[in-house]
Amino acid sequence: MVKTTKTKKTVKRDSKHVSSKTKKNTGTSKTKKLNPNKPIIIQIQGPSGSGKTTLGKRLSLLPNTVVIDTDDIDDPNSIKILEKYNYDNKKLEQFMDKELTKKNKKNIDKIISNNHDKIIIIVGFLHLGMQHIKPSKGYIIKIEPEILLKQYNLRTAAYIHQNYDEIKTLLTSDTNPEVLHFIFSKKFGIRNGFDCADIDDFKQDIERQEKRAKNNGYQYLSSDEIYENIKQFIIKL
Repeated sequence: MVKTTKTKKTVKRDSKHVSSKTKKNTGTSKTKKLNPNKPIIIQIQGPSGSGKTTLGKRLSLLPNTVVIDTDDIDDPNSIKILEKYNYDNKKLEQFMDKELTKKNKKNIDKIISNNHDKIIIIVGFLHLGMQHIKPSKGYIIKIEPEILLKQYNLRTAAYIHQNYDEIKTLLTSDTNPEVLHFIFSKKFGIRNGFDCADIDDFKQDIERQEKRAKNNGYQYLSSDEIYENIKQFIIKL
């Protein structure tokens, strides 16, 4: 079986606002010079549809910051490996994790190294090859389940509509179902099939997020509260 690194039911990659090229603000900053040997790394997580991408775009406008969307590293690397082994499930089982770990680590380490004098904001899950990163601060977005349900399902519907022809071709092919699921997840952002989840699924996901925040020592705040908290943190540096 091809394994993905996320196991939550309501998991959806955000759109690609910052790829491995990253989005940075190079304007004049009032922040003090950072320690090049220990850059400040802030991580933001949250349920799919909670607004991580939008928040990342807002934060990228703050001085002396670089925002990295981890899916913009993991998804393209995953697709390259899928294509390298011609979607062969047995070969993917054997090589996927090892090669993906190597590629992801190389990519994210390079970005951090090239921006060691910036405040690095990581948006999303730490995938294979990224788990050695130890954030200085962490946040998980707090959102009401009713809002999350609407945002998540609308986005899934939009991705299906945008990629309908290619999805139709894949579904009528002989591609292994497990590989199909992986392609839909990594290429089209459809993480959990085509069924719209109900409100109870989102409530459970939010409960898991709140528990994760507590276990990891992350702050559990709304998107606006996280923005203001990070903004004030930067100002005080």
